Amino acid sequence: MSDLTSKMAARVKTEPGRRAAEAFRSPADDMQRATVYLPRATVRALKQAALDRETSMSKILTELAEQWLSSNKT
Repeated sequence: MSDLTSKMAARVKTEPGRRAAEAFRSPADDMQRATVYLPRATVRALKQAALDRETSMSKILTELAEQWLSSNKT
């Protein structure tokens, strides 16, 4: 049995009442792709910052967007 198969089997066995779609759900299911255009220098700097902090550009941009939204509630 592959590693992924054994992990999924364990999840399904411990929660037999859950639907298969819920058992195999990933955190990425709550995400949606958004295309934004940024200057190349900004993208490079964001990529480097993400590497330096062992995170991702998506996480940095999500945090910034959430901060902006909370500060600019209408």
